[in-house]
Amino acid sequence: MAEPKPLSVDATFERLVHQFSDKLAFFRELVQNALDAGSKEVEVAFEYSDGRLVVTVDDWGAGMNREIIETRLTRLFSSSKAGDRTKIGKFGIGFVSVFAIDPDVVCIDTSRDGEHWRVLFDDQRRFSLLRRSEPREGTRVRIYKTMNRGAADSFEREAIETLRYWCRHVHADIRVAGQSIGEPFDLPAEPKLEWRSEDEHIVVAHSRDPKGGLAGFYNRGLTLVERPLIPGIDLKVSSPYLEHTLTRDDVIRDASFERVVERVWKLLRGPLRERVETELGEALARVEVATATRASIAGLDALWAAARWHLEHGDGLSDRRAAPPLFCSPSGRPISRYDLAHASERRVSLAPGPSSISALLERD
Repeated sequence: MAEPKPLSVDATFERLVHQFSDKLAFFRELVQNALDAGSKEVEVAFEYSDGRLVVTVDDWGAGMNREIIETRLTRLFSSSKAGDRTKIGKFGIGFVSVFAIDPDVVCIDTSRDGEHWRVLFDDQRRFSLLRRSEPREGTRVRIYKTMNRGAADSFEREAIETLRYWCRHVHADIRVAGQSIGEPFDLPAEPKLEWRSEDEHIVVAHSRDPKGGLAGFYNRGLTLVERPLIPGIDLKVSSPYLEHTLTRDDVIRDASFERVVERVWKLLRGPLRERVETELGEALARVEVATATRASIAGLDALWAAARWHLEHGDGLSDRRAAPPLFCSPSGRPISRYDLAHASERRVSLAPGPSSISALLERD
């Protein structure tokens, strides 16, 4: 057994250990490392025994040899990931975040290139490197921490919630406590639009809360940040060109981010607007006012709210001839986006047919 080698425990290292506001964010870092190693699945398990919780994170990626262990795992700021768009992490420091929960022991078993290793970190963050005789596919990380049963149960619940938030859209099978946490990369709101390229995926929709709206940004499905961006619009963007900040609490607002946001606005002002206008016209043509149900009226209200959003955030249409009819008034007069945009009031009233009241309303 090799003599323990002291890790650098200076102020810089302490800042890295506590770099995230959420102590459980280290789960995201371990999943990210597994994805970077090429694993298509990650298994997270919890076991409590004799006053100690053991958290196990298994992956089936490329694993590590001695060179990788000594130059990347146990050496801060050393990473082969920089400049590689197939990798999420760029700082090579995510692993140290496991020490934010002050574990008793961290044990890593890994194999690569015919080498089989165990790395042990003690509670003083010193590590020992031991050669193993048995190979294993990928890497297993086990984290041991003393706590009572109630604290262990609470830790497990919070860990599952943390993993669902950061990893539910990851392009791999992430299993936590025996259950897959994967969710479709989608939005529940309507109307919505989906756009894909070779390496990017965008979904935009009108929020169910017209004053709300939540934007999620992801890299290969791994959450970077979810927060409001455009009032009234929900959106999700997954792109390998988006990167998280060093503190992992936001997306870097660089040229790649601006390009993605520009793409979102093009989708909103083009294809999504056209879909809203088409669905609104079809819904108005279908509805039988005298027998309309609450559900059909609610659907019309939602479409009209979406149409109003586009009138307020549109492309400034100024030519009546460039605006095809969306629907007709009770008298049969075609109503276009131009007419709606230049109306003094943007409200819709439904009438079963032409009448003296509808004529007065049209005239006014």
